[in-house]
Amino acid sequence: MRFAGWCVTDLAHYAYGINPYEYFMGGLKPDWNKIYGCCKGKVYSMVIGEIDSAVDRSKIKSVDYDGFKANFSKPLELRKIDYREHPVFAFIFAEVDADNMDELQKMLHADFTPYLSMK
Repeated sequence: MRFAGWCVTDLAHYAYGINPYEYFMGGLKPDWNKIYGCCKGKVYSMVIGEIDSAVDRSKIKSVDYDGFKANFSKPLELRKIDYREHPVFAFIFAEVDADNMDELQKMLHADFTPYLSMK
């Protein structure tokens, strides 16, 4: 298990119910058999609401976070990001059934521009 930046490490919390920092610092090992039993058939993801580089971020008036969140049948947490500082507006953690990956496939090629209201 590795640490990662920009909220990626938090995916372990949603997927496995563990805090990787605590496990690393405490020398703990996950109970993978127990985790497999409760997570079987589920996929946990983090999707980044990236702003296209052609968009002038200084002209963004607001973001439709509810509309972005509505793309997911089981959103676990939405984290709003300051789009004036970063080229993303949100991170969302979501759970999907492993045998129905359509909503995640859709996100791979999604244009998030419609969620931005411009000045």
